[in-house]
Amino acid sequence: MSVAERFRAFTGSIGPTWLAGAIAAGPATMASLITGGADFGYTLLWVALLSA
Repeated sequence: MSVAERFRAFTGSIGPTWLAGAIAAGPATMASLITGGADFGYTLLWVALLSA
């Protein structure tokens, strides 16, 4: 399975949820979350659990 096919399968499984989340959170928040996720991976997952 190629990367493009896997990407289509993934986006098909999450549907429009990512777009609604991006609109609700805003571009600055999304950029911060993506950068933090790329830098720290799952290390800071406990922060999300505590804040929820």
